[in-house]
Amino acid sequence: MKNYPREERIDMIFTLGECHKNCLLASRVYAQKIPERNDPKPTVFKRLLHQFEETRSVNYKKPITRKSVTEGEENDFAVNGSVTENPNVSQNLISKSTNISQSTLCQELYGNDFENRSEFCMWVLDKVAENEKFFENVLFSDECTFHNNGLVNSHNFHYYSDTNPLAYRVIKNQNRTSKWFNVSPFSNKPSLNIIRREESHYHCEVRQFLNANFQNRWIGRNGFQNWPPRSPDLTPLDFILWGYIKGIVYHTLPTTSHDMKTRIRDAFKTVTPQMLSR
Repeated sequence: MKNYPREERIDMIFTLGECHKNCLLASRVYAQKIPERNDPKPTVFKRLLHQFEETRSVNYKKPITRKSVTEGEENDFAVNGSVTENPNVSQNLISKSTNISQSTLCQELYGNDFENRSEFCMWVLDKVAENEKFFENVLFSDECTFHNNGLVNSHNFHYYSDTNPLAYRVIKNQNRTSKWFNVSPFSNKPSLNIIRREESHYHCEVRQFLNANFQNRWIGRNGFQNWPPRSPDLTPLDFILWGYIKGIVYHTLPTTSHDMKTRIRDAFKTVTPQMLSR
């Protein structure tokens, strides 16, 4: 069908409609109506009809081809070269320099991610089935660093290496502030379940503290209920809060450290329970 211009494919669809989707009849009627054009066979009308019913479009659908092993190896070599040259390079820069999409660069890191997420979601559904007000006893917490240049850091510094590099970085701009935030319906509630998902809370000493103070009431990596890594869409802070706050704070760039902190406080004052419970 790619040999037929888009205008002709549109006329063919109209002809199919006139002929009540009868491909054989449509082929004959089309040839009589527009004799100066190529005479498409009934099989062409059949393929076009199938595509239109499936996609609601007459545009040529390019067939999906699997990448060859050689192409995959070339991509691996290009990405590894970028990381070797600059171990703390961002995915955005790798994508631009290698012409590889970010969705290809950053995929599922571990094979059991889906299973872990499904298991956690099933556990939550069971809890809600037992008590429909389960989330009234859950506190979500997270920490985020705001920079006056418009950068929001809610994750750690990246350094790609197959060995421990003991890397550090020099902060060029010290005008920044960190904010800790929690989402919960109540404060100082003794039966609260705590969700701690940051990497620092995976350390043995921190887990011992949480076990001693919250016993079987904290959710996190190796907690009473395990938290699935790489699941920012399961927390209201990552799913909506930080992006919402960022949009207000950086509507225009802050002028001073005091200005930035004031904007952050004012932005948090606009957060409503309804916003976080959608």
